[in-house]
Amino acid sequence: MADEAWVDTVRLARDLGDVSQLLPDGIRSIRDIPYRLMQAIKAALMFLSFEELQSEDQPPRNIWLDGAALSDWFDNVKRKHKDRSSGHDIADPVRNSAIDLMVQ
Repeated sequence: MADEAWVDTVRLARDLGDVSQLLPDGIRSIRDIPYRLMQAIKAALMFLSFEELQSEDQPPRNIWLDGAALSDWFDNVKRKHKDRSSGHDIADPVRNSAIDLMVQ
């Protein structure tokens, strides 16, 4: 499911606007799609969504199929963003005579 060729195939179908190109002949309804194929398409679309993240937030390919590792990865990403937005990365303001005159 995480094979590069498969993900690229799903990317191409998605970019053409219609993943129906991935379905076998005779499929008339979403209910007719074989379960494993549906899961493979769904997984590839999820993997492709990782490309929309900033590069440092994108999980490494070797954990894509490991649900627990992927969950831990995104928990760490959320924690990192929360820490960043809570002011931990903001340095103390510079104090000088001009600021002292304004802040009195």
